[in-house]
Amino acid sequence: MTSKVPSIAVCHVGSIVLFCVLLLPFFLTAFWKQTFLLHHDHNHNHDDTDMTTDIKPTTIVVPPLVVPFPVQKYAAVFPTNSSSNNNSNNNHFKTLNIHVVAHTHDDVGWLKTVEQYFHGWNQSIQHVCVDDILTTVVEALVENPHRTFTYVEQKFFGMWWDRQTDEMKRTVRQLVHNQQLTFVNGGWCMHDEATTHYIGMIDQTTLGHDFLKKEFNVIPKVGWQLDPFGHSSTQASLLTYRMGLDALYFGRIDYQDLSQRHATQECEGLWNASTSWKDSTVFWGLTGSYGGNYGPPTGFCFDVHCDADFRPLLPLNRSALIRSLEDFLMQVRQQSDRTKGRHVMLTMGSDFQYQRAGINFANTDYLIGTIMHLQQWQTNNELDISAIFGPRFDRVNIFYSSPDYYTECKYNETIIHSQSKSQGRSPDNHVSQTVAASIRSLRSLVAEDNNNSIDTATAATTTKEDDDEIPISWTVKQDDFFPYSDCPHCFWTGYFTSRPALKKLERVSSAFLMAARQMESLLDYDGRMDKNSRWRGSLHELEDASGVVQHHDGVSGTSKQHVANDYAKRLQAGIDAVAPLMIQKIKRRLLGTKADSFLKNLSFCQLLNETKCDVSTTATTPSNAPTSDLFVVVYNSLAWKRNAYVQLPVSTGGYYEIHQLDNSDDESTTTLPSILAQPSSNGTDNGAPFLIKFNADDLPPLGATVYQIRKKDAPKNTVREEDSHSKVTTENEYPLLLNITTGHFVATINTRTGQIVRLGSRAVENLTTWGYYTSFDGKQDSRQDNDHQNSGAYIFRPSTPNQKLQVVSAVKGRVVNSTTGIEVHVTYSEPWIKTTTRFLKDVSYVEMEYQVGPIPASDRRGKEVVVRYNTMVDNQATFYTDSNGREFVKRQRNHRPTWDVTVYEPIAGNYYPVNTAIFVEDPTSAFAIVTDRSQGGTSMTDGTLEIMVHRRTVVDDWRGVSEAINETDGGMTPYPPWGNATRLGDGIVIRGTHRILLESSGSAEDDNDEIPELGGAALARSVMDESFAEPLVFVASATSSKEGIPFIATSFSGLNECLPKNVMLLTKQLLHDEEPTTTTTTTTYLIRLGHQYGVDEDGGKNNNLSRPVTISLDSLFPEQTIAKVEETTLSGNRDISVWRSERMEWTPTSSSFPNDDDKQAVNGSANNSITIQPMDIRTFKVLVK
Repeated sequence: MTSKVPSIAVCHVGSIVLFCVLLLPFFLTAFWKQTFLLHHDHNHNHDDTDMTTDIKPTTIVVPPLVVPFPVQKYAAVFPTNSSSNNNSNNNHFKTLNIHVVAHTHDDVGWLKTVEQYFHGWNQSIQHVCVDDILTTVVEALVENPHRTFTYVEQKFFGMWWDRQTDEMKRTVRQLVHNQQLTFVNGGWCMHDEATTHYIGMIDQTTLGHDFLKKEFNVIPKVGWQLDPFGHSSTQASLLTYRMGLDALYFGRIDYQDLSQRHATQECEGLWNASTSWKDSTVFWGLTGSYGGNYGPPTGFCFDVHCDADFRPLLPLNRSALIRSLEDFLMQVRQQSDRTKGRHVMLTMGSDFQYQRAGINFANTDYLIGTIMHLQQWQTNNELDISAIFGPRFDRVNIFYSSPDYYTECKYNETIIHSQSKSQGRSPDNHVSQTVAASIRSLRSLVAEDNNNSIDTATAATTTKEDDDEIPISWTVKQDDFFPYSDCPHCFWTGYFTSRPALKKLERVSSAFLMAARQMESLLDYDGRMDKNSRWRGSLHELEDASGVVQHHDGVSGTSKQHVANDYAKRLQAGIDAVAPLMIQKIKRRLLGTKADSFLKNLSFCQLLNETKCDVSTTATTPSNAPTSDLFVVVYNSLAWKRNAYVQLPVSTGGYYEIHQLDNSDDESTTTLPSILAQPSSNGTDNGAPFLIKFNADDLPPLGATVYQIRKKDAPKNTVREEDSHSKVTTENEYPLLLNITTGHFVATINTRTGQIVRLGSRAVENLTTWGYYTSFDGKQDSRQDNDHQNSGAYIFRPSTPNQKLQVVSAVKGRVVNSTTGIEVHVTYSEPWIKTTTRFLKDVSYVEMEYQVGPIPASDRRGKEVVVRYNTMVDNQATFYTDSNGREFVKRQRNHRPTWDVTVYEPIAGNYYPVNTAIFVEDPTSAFAIVTDRSQGGTSMTDGTLEIMVHRRTVVDDWRGVSEAINETDGGMTPYPPWGNATRLGDGIVIRGTHRILLESSGSAEDDNDEIPELGGAALARSVMDESFAEPLVFVASATSSKEGIPFIATSFSGLNECLPKNVMLLTKQLLHDEEPTTTTTTTTYLIRLGHQYGVDEDGGKNNNLSRPVTISLDSLFPEQTIAKVEETTLSGNRDISVWRSERMEWTPTSSSFPNDDDKQAVNGSANNSITIQPMDIRTFKVLVK
């Protein structure tokens, strides 16, 4: 989205096959004694000469430097570097190679929905039609075999592909085979990197890679993250390196970082982002001519939507053309001075460009060809290349290319020569094969016009200094590119929290998809595999929706409101499509042949966080409760046993008996009051008034357990039943300070305010402080004439740089003591904040559930709501945040690891993305918060952690979305011209959970003074997976009877045995498209196993959880036998051994892999055991029978 930042720049990559165009002019010079170029598009000729394939090679002078030529075969002429130049006797040139990469960036939703963008609907918002882009691009590529194009978003390409004829599909496959059409990244979308979880990132990338492999047998080799607003270490290590990609290119980095890189030639380099692996190095580079974006050089946008920047070359006269070319080349010179080596990439394209691709290509053809023509044949120095590029370069090669080929060229001049000397490796193995193929292609083309031959030795010669030059040394980056700012007061840190409801729904749907795949893979009650075709279609609907929302304007919360609504509708439709199939599978496992006769209303209760579940609330009304039983099926998608507290909304308070059907013991519980038991502003019921909370212990791995719940009469000598739902404090029933023990730590609360005043051995004034920052509004807060940067969907900016937090004070606490532990309900001085803090028995964390909203906006001031945790940890300005749920990244206040930063916004400039956890630590203590969705967080002062949970602004921040981040519960009116996009209702209410963890000397109940065994990372990791994969709760009701329900099983598991606690089964998925390799009935699974701890993160006595771990794949397949195991790259599209043999080794240590010392799973080996190193994820295709 080029409108999001003011800077415009260009950068593009080169195609391997099209390297042949560099050889073409040599032969043409000998054959025709002249070079020339025709400029045209697919609808118009821009020359009066009749252009036919029969035209004879006659030299014709036609201003401006255009000579008729059979363009159908030779679109552009690209001279080689030596003997074909007639202006110099010097055959040794210092050549700059300019790779022109034609591309479009098509947002999978932003200002319009996916369908609106694809079909060209709703043009009143944005005049865009992706269908037209892809159609006209294919036409242009077919028209001219030397043109190339790069495409990314497979969601759109898949929609276009499904509409094409078989003939068109054959044409496109040929373009892909010719490497005219290149796919980079290859995901369903270009995902965000600040607000995504690694499982969602992997899933959406795999979805796109599967499509490309199936339709084109294409394996992407290059990452292409042009538009995300900052870049994560996980993107480099996991989603690039482990995905089998050799390089990663992107547009946006901090403007101060960018300025320094301009000055130090470091706009490209190496990135080794993992602290746990021996090496994860990939090449990275900026796009957009290193100007902070990904478009063409300023003034050289040739698209119909370029607005004032549109400068077509075709109508220019000779002198104007020369001036324009000099301007272009001066910009290229500037770009070349900001990196190392003799290759630069120009990105010719931007958001939704190439809608009339012929116009773009015709002008680019003309640009390329005219530069090469003037350089090759000029006699009066009209275009003095040496004057522009000297002394570093004295000539240029400019040609259509691709990101893949550009990466090969950078690799060649980086390391390949030193490797060939030290290892005896051929320096240009696969490149030389490409050149040979190019020569063969040239021979066949030439033979059609003249039975002449080509000097292959001369044609294949590359620039001589490539072999003589010392390999380039690159700086290796080890941190990430957060936070991103594009001006002093413009920190893109607001979107870390924007649209928190959508962020939660994305996380829920991702975990639900993981569980649904597991459920499909379960054998039926009779041991057979149920290959119901409905599973594939329904799962794809959820996969598609989950893949789409990973887009960098999806889960990021930076789209227009109607697009955000569309994302949510897609996710919910996907969940609704899969849930009935999961319910049927559960019933068949529990009831066998009687699955259709009992538990007919078994339903998935998705809205438990809103205290909503229709089945349980209906069955527990006063009229139904005495005669109805609830049957609750709790599914655990983790690969180890777990205990989990389940919260079920009911309509009637009192006593309930809970019976785990696998266990003879009964448990009685009392209900708890619900803090959401009040009507919303639009008059709808907001939730049930009471909650049943019980401990579902020993939930089986990848399995479920059934609980029966029945309403019971209150014990004798109690107060009225409707009042006996819990023991609630009266004014003086508890002392002012109440000590609480949980089995894991001690705490003290102030019973009047509900505040925690001591946690472990550390006393604090109040553990939590709630409040908000008022948002900057340029009309009210501008401090100078040119300072109007608002806080909005992308940007977080308090109204003053050092604004004090507007504290919302706790005013009243209410202690609720139940069979599961103690809850403290707190109300505040502002009625739109409520919290419930839970001290649950035998749980290692304190759970704080918060309800925020509707944030008031009647004063026309935006508000950014935060909770601040006040501890006594001496963290010395250092804190840690997770990177997409994987490795932790060290952060320091007002500091960047790779440049001296000046922070003009001390609050916003110290916010970082928190996807799952944030922590502080010192030598004797650690304090961590685990979140249930992506949020922004920081440590503004030593001993504190601060997390933004909700925000509502009233002005736009001028980054292209043209809306304030102002979500309301009543929707909105249509956009102009049909309405005025007015928000209806009040601001939305958000409910979320933070898990609070502490480790310190004296934090446990024995109050010992030993140094803690765990650090902050280990504290967080102990609950991060449980927070992501919360148990799924299914509820049915039935009339109470003596006969009961004829269960054939009351629990089940999808594993033979539990996995270790440091290994997560990320994926167990049936692969329907895999062909069986034997005559026996077989099934192929995609298996991903992740080590969940980094090196040295487990501070225990033996550091056990941070060690390599060995497991048996056999344990994943009860009642099945493994026939074959193949390890693959992360997306499953490539054999791991092939990738290891072909990958680009950017550093001397690049031959080291996380699993170098591990044996791969071998068919027939004892129990198919594999070893996983810390933080690694290993992927397998497993054939079972």
